[in-house]
Amino acid sequence: MTNAKAIVFDLDGTLLEHRQAYSEILAATFETVEGEAREEWIERYTDVFDELFEAYEPNPVPRAFASIDACSDPELLADELRRREAPACEPPDAVHADLDRLSDGHRLGVLTNGFEG
Repeated sequence: MTNAKAIVFDLDGTLLEHRQAYSEILAATFETVEGEAREEWIERYTDVFDELFEAYEPNPVPRAFASIDACSDPELLADELRRREAPACEPPDAVHADLDRLSDGHRLGVLTNGFEG
């Protein structure tokens, strides 16, 4: 790596980790918007989101929520999920020290496919 001038990292799962299970974040999202969280909703959301995401389809989050017949407002659910996701993430213990060490002599960058806005 001595010839590297820049190092680029993915954000999710590399520089940030979820402090709680993603299914718990989804459940809290459903509970807030719909008043309940059904296991079949979480499974359906996850299956459809993964399919859309892997196919590089636009707007996979609201589209995955829209695939659940009982969901009243997919955009509201997407907004609530977005509101819950960021506070549920934190950097791993050593990431700050690692980035400081790597920044000596390298430009650092972050790529992510997360939410817009």
